Amino acid sequence: SAAGAAVTWAGAAATDTGDDAVAFSYTRQDTGVGVASGSTFSIAAHVLVATATDEAYPTPLTSTCNFTVIVTDTVAPVITTCASQANTAKDSSGDGNNDAVEATSAAGAAVTWAGAAATDTGDDAVAFTYARQDNGAAVLSGSTFSIAAHVIVATATDEAYPTPLTSTCNFTVIVTDTVVPNITSCAAQANVAKDSSGDGNNDSVEATSAAGAAVTWAGAAATDTGD
Repeated sequence: SAAGAAVTWAGAAATDTGDDAVAFSYTRQDTGVGVASGSTFSIAAHVLVATATDEAYPTPLTSTCNFTVIVTDTVAPVITTCASQANTAKDSSGDGNNDAVEATSAAGAAVTWAGAAATDTGDDAVAFTYARQDNGAAVLSGSTFSIAAHVIVATATDEAYPTPLTSTCNFTVIVTDTVVPNITSCAAQANVAKDSSGDGNNDSVEATSAAGAAVTWAGAAATDTGD
């Protein structure tokens, strides 16, 4: 369990001139807390101090030795639920299911997701990290993503000893742009030196040859949420 495991050991032994049965006690080296064979230890290596005490007079005499007990975790976390995009108000595929968020600017949009979940024998609260599959950059729920589909890798890491163990799953977040550009001004001929209609306004260019003439125009302009 996350608490570790019960550890048993073969008791230490000692000889003593004045004591046929030397008593032993056991303590944790790091805290000095007394422990017994069968006690539960967390996932780690623990140094224990075995203390032999005789019945010497007037003061009992002691000797000590150290030994190590180890609780390990070799089982990787089991991902029970992968993350999934939460702010989905648009249907990017046309299948009738909302799976994307609408871009709010040329940078894209902030994307949120419901976090992944995992169980682990030796860890009650498995930590998750998230990274883009394409470049490995770390991301968080709420990060801004460009207009595209992005594969995110969710990595669960436990507190296994001696080396933390990991499991991964992938999910996709989508930022879409469903708003057509808004044309703010159309193109217009630029090189107008002649009045073709007689209304007093120049609206044409004079032919320079039998082929006609080169025509230039001021480009059209438009605004767009995602561009």
